[in-house]
Amino acid sequence: MTICYCSLHARLFIWAQHTWADFPRETIMKIQRYYNIIRSTRGEDPSLGVVEAACDECIQSIQYIYGTALNDIDSP
Repeated sequence: MTICYCSLHARLFIWAQHTWADFPRETIMKIQRYYNIIRSTRGEDPSLGVVEAACDECIQSIQYIYGTALNDIDSP
């Protein structure tokens, strides 16, 4: 299973709830090490791993930063 994690804000995407939640970096590092062990014994499996992803806070920041610029483009 692929895990989506935002290292900037230390947030994990919870697939069952379709939401982001705070998640400790130390725990995600343990998961990454565990996945690396599994990969080394079973071979490369693209379905296993932690993937860096933009979380809800990232999206809000981008919308805030670029929102004004986008509104300027749309105005006559």
